[in-house]
Amino acid sequence: MRKYRFRTTRFFNIISLALLLLSSCASEKERACIEKQMQVWDTVEGPTDVKMRILSRNLGAVFSLDISPDGKYLIAGSSRGIVKIWDLETNVEKLSLYQCLSPGVRRVVFSPDGRSFAAVGHNSGSYDQKIKLCDSETGSERIKLENSKDSCTAAAFSSDGKYLVGVDTVRGGVIKIWNAASGKLMMQFHDKGSCVLSSVACSPDRKRFVTGSSIRDMVSGEKIATLHGPIKCPGYLTFSPDGSQIASGHHDGTIQLWDSKNGSEIKSISGHEGRVYSVAFSPSGGRIASAGLDKTVKIWDTAKGLEIMTLHGHEDMVFSVLFSLDGRRIVSSSRDGTVRVWKLANQK
Repeated sequence: MRKYRFRTTRFFNIISLALLLLSSCASEKERACIEKQMQVWDTVEGPTDVKMRILSRNLGAVFSLDISPDGKYLIAGSSRGIVKIWDLETNVEKLSLYQCLSPGVRRVVFSPDGRSFAAVGHNSGSYDQKIKLCDSETGSERIKLENSKDSCTAAAFSSDGKYLVGVDTVRGGVIKIWNAASGKLMMQFHDKGSCVLSSVACSPDRKRFVTGSSIRDMVSGEKIATLHGPIKCPGYLTFSPDGSQIASGHHDGTIQLWDSKNGSEIKSISGHEGRVYSVAFSPSGGRIASAGLDKTVKIWDTAKGLEIMTLHGHEDMVFSVLFSLDGRRIVSSSRDGTVRVWKLANQK
């Protein structure tokens, strides 16, 4: 296992580039060119197979990230109600919404075609909406979701884009399924399991979703299987790329892997000190990234359950982590207000 800490290498001409970027004399074309030149990667003290850059600062606590289906864009949602979208290759900001939802944005997720994103707000307060479906280009609300004023904790699109599933911890475990094209609420029901519904994930085969300790049918909402074993209510859930496994992150610092068909436990992985806020599979499924209360991002071997490396750099708890589509980068966000991109070598 390797642990990396970072020092920043900067060149004096970055200062002059930044000054020109801020100058009112710079044209839009010049600004785009300069922003691309300012992609300076931080270098590692010691091994050189991991590099890191800070994509954005001062956003407030950045609770959630997602990458567009084509792998080109990164979206982030923060405690200040800010939603931003960047081009991952050029580092250029594509969209910035400063009051997407009040008082803050808890979750953001792209639709499977990348044309829309769902934003989930905080559950506190009497605000107009708790979930919105917005246009990825303009940020405007595309469709008004029926009953969108009710509280919502997390949301996920079915892999074919037909449905949007929302879950609610506050109102006793409510599950809602909307038609993503019309915004019509197709069904609403209570989950009667013992776990709070703080996360939801949809399977790659379009047929299932998991929330709390229940695996359910996408169309009927019926329970197919229950995560069973030494179950600890998951704070975060995700399917593997082939849909065969579910990974869950927990308050005690563990990650559990489950068989997605029958809900049986495959293995439990330990290593974080404190809560695991986010877990993500690599595109091949051979690696898992996790983010936690201990301010670290960890990478694990999925089959062996062994820690491969720990990435240090965030100055506060890390809320979200994802692999890029080529598996060679990891993006993470934190309560320290930053979004970071980690460039990895030989990862899939």
